[in-house]
Amino acid sequence: MCGALMLFGCTSSVPENAEKKEETRTLKNGVVIHYVHKGSGTAAIPGEFVQMDLEGMLKKDSSIFRSSLQQKKEMIYPVGEGTVCQGVESALEVLVPGDEVWLEVPASMGFGSMGIGAIPPNSDLLFHLWLREVYRPQSPPKWDFSTAKKEDLQPGLEVWKVKEGMSPYARPGNTVLSHFAIYRAKDSVLLRTSYTDGRPAAWQVGIGQFPPGVEEVLTKCGKGGKFRVRVSGKQTYQKSEMSEIPSQMPLIIDMEVLGIK
Repeated sequence: MCGALMLFGCTSSVPENAEKKEETRTLKNGVVIHYVHKGSGTAAIPGEFVQMDLEGMLKKDSSIFRSSLQQKKEMIYPVGEGTVCQGVESALEVLVPGDEVWLEVPASMGFGSMGIGAIPPNSDLLFHLWLREVYRPQSPPKWDFSTAKKEDLQPGLEVWKVKEGMSPYARPGNTVLSHFAIYRAKDSVLLRTSYTDGRPAAWQVGIGQFPPGVEEVLTKCGKGGKFRVRVSGKQTYQKSEMSEIPSQMPLIIDMEVLGIK
């Protein structure tokens, strides 16, 4: 597919077979969406978050100025906050999870007469965008622990695996994308959660962002995994910058692993 060749210098403005695909859609602002693969579901609205891969390039010569694939890190983007150009923002209003598209973005919907960084003024742009998921605010889920596999990994560290997840599992240096809910162990009071604002958290394993007990569990639970861990004072945060979570407080942590890179 010429789309792949474009990343290494193909000079066509869009993939050669883009017009042969099921659908091409032109938005009122002039942005053209060429569908490579169509997903399903509903588009995000302002205030929600999307997980996507995005490669941006200049239309005139296909030179790449931004690539989440090269960075090996998917973007978690807050829709409606204007941290990408207007052309991409407008496309996100109509794209649904699973969509893979090429976007032709006129300069007026890109970075205009000012340009930015490696993008000269008045540059028409191309974007290859994969919309992976839409995350919406929700209450922390109530998992069924009746069939969960319980393990006592070591003193002060109890784990209930609701779902194992796929291998490979996380290792030091990996970044884990997850939803979480943290409860005070003594009375199950909810202290902090990523579910209520809809934005998953990206954590790097091996640098102390996780409590030690949680890091150990992640080495045994892969993408798609869901688990609850009860950690003692020795297995929880030894230093905490969160006012609601003092250091060495015993905790119950529910975690859903959305991705590992």
